[in-house]
Amino acid sequence: MILLFGGTTEGLAAAHLLDVLGESYLYLTQTPTSQRVNGEHRHGALDAEDMVALCRQVRARLVIDAGHPFASQLHGNIFTASEQTGVPVVRFERPGLMTDMPGVRFFDSFAQMCDALALHSVEPVLALTGVQTIVHFKAVWAMPVHFRILDTDLSMQKALLSGIPPGQVHAAPAHITAQSVQQLIDRTGARLLLTKESGQSGYFSVKQDVARRNNIPLWVVRRPPMPAFSHTVFDVKALHRLMLSMRKELWKEDANLRSGYTTGTCVTACAKAALAAIATGHFPTDVTVVLPEGERVRLAIYPQHLDGASASCLTIKDAGDDPDVTHAAEIGCRVDLDASGQITFERGVGVGMVTLPGLQCPVGEPAINVVPRRMICEALTQTAHELELPLGMRVTPFVPDGEALAQRTFNPRVGVAGGISIIGTSGRVVPLSHEAFVGAIRQQIEVARAMGCCEMVATSGRRSELLVQPRFAHLPHQAFVHHGNFIGDTVQMVADAGFGHLVLGIMVGKAIKLAEGHLNTHSHRVTFNADFAAQMALDAGYDHSVADAIRQLTLANAICNLIPFGGQEPFYMAMACRCHQAIKATLQCNMALTVMILNDDREVTFSDFSVCC
Repeated sequence: MILLFGGTTEGLAAAHLLDVLGESYLYLTQTPTSQRVNGEHRHGALDAEDMVALCRQVRARLVIDAGHPFASQLHGNIFTASEQTGVPVVRFERPGLMTDMPGVRFFDSFAQMCDALALHSVEPVLALTGVQTIVHFKAVWAMPVHFRILDTDLSMQKALLSGIPPGQVHAAPAHITAQSVQQLIDRTGARLLLTKESGQSGYFSVKQDVARRNNIPLWVVRRPPMPAFSHTVFDVKALHRLMLSMRKELWKEDANLRSGYTTGTCVTACAKAALAAIATGHFPTDVTVVLPEGERVRLAIYPQHLDGASASCLTIKDAGDDPDVTHAAEIGCRVDLDASGQITFERGVGVGMVTLPGLQCPVGEPAINVVPRRMICEALTQTAHELELPLGMRVTPFVPDGEALAQRTFNPRVGVAGGISIIGTSGRVVPLSHEAFVGAIRQQIEVARAMGCCEMVATSGRRSELLVQPRFAHLPHQAFVHHGNFIGDTVQMVADAGFGHLVLGIMVGKAIKLAEGHLNTHSHRVTFNADFAAQMALDAGYDHSVADAIRQLTLANAICNLIPFGGQEPFYMAMACRCHQAIKATLQCNMALTVMILNDDREVTFSDFSVCC
């Protein structure tokens, strides 16, 4: 459960984001409000002790403080409750104002402003500071000072209880417009405006413009300092990215991993939103996308550009609990109407271009795979029909950080240059997906084959690849692939692709598992079997004291402390032989296979097995 302290524009924006993300939350305000949210709404003042009790009662995992900047008591209580419960707090803050603004004078407190008013000869004064501040100006009510308050019975009751003359209180709707402020200036004859540093969501620019047009000064009370919250964001997009990071870093449950959305789904959502903006003149806050299997998902939208027949926007990718480098990245799309009568694709910033054969897209095309293209076209066709727009349009996906992100993927190796790929077959990212990982391996194998390679080197990862690379300097980097834990799948795919030779480089920890016959070495499926390793040592001619010592181990790599690693050591030669036999006994292929056992100190031992398996 998330506790959201709102009652503000920021509170509503945060609530809407939590709705889109599917998070459960309590929306908390001090007084009743006309704001409507989908989460449970409670009102009433809470002190620090009450907040501590509430956090524990609902098992809160996060507090979002979107309260008004001047609600100092609220912020202090939230900070105290966080310290006592350990529940992290995100402060959703309004951007501050520049202090050097023509016609604007800043004060550090209401008391300081009131002292300045006492010395001020211009009257009357119009205060746009809210009903809670009336008592702060009691010493100068007689100037007179007029107050704009909310048009509610509660606000009027608070104002009159302060003792101010009723004629100096003016009820008005919550939404402030230049016209409504001007009407109050005309009614009161005000020659000075007072306000708080409430930010743009507090209509500061409206007040400033009206003061400038009337050639009267604007006095501003600076917002009080905030407690040292652990996180502060200044817009919904930043809150969105922080929430996704928290989901993965703080709230991940290994027994219940979350799925997410592909880059293709993200671009589809943005394309649909951009086309809707062209037709209606404004962007939706979120859109619903239909995935290939019929599931409907909702994604938040962040506008970027709208100009006649052209629009672009962003979303934030949620890859769930998958170790996806694009998790929490901005994924966007631009749509431009044209007279072609067709939907065409162009490459935007951060989207890669195909430079090698063997991928789904032809060389020279933007790396937008078949299923995402189909999803985008279907969504745009339906949206154009609903909005009565012509179908001709140019679609340009973009990823602002895509070029940097691509360096952490296999894209440079498979011939996708300058950015990431827009991919996905189901629209969903399944965490730690066997299918997704194997699909990436297959793609690399297909590229290497299309380049004319006849030999491949498969290692568990980048570290082991660096160990063996010097011995295969004659091969292009596309001929190196990472098998991870999926050894059996990798060997079979290389064989099916028609390669004549595969070199399998494998670290000792995974090699022990493969030697025992496990072609998938993931720790969730198989753990180190010390008894098997001990028996293998006995079979290789080592005495019982070595075998007994191996049986006491919990990590396979620790064997190297008992049996020195080296190419002539019988234990490791036996390990390589058993790995070869395990693959030969299980897979159907006609390919030469060389097994290399690797260890952490950059020594390599070769097996002598290059026979067909």
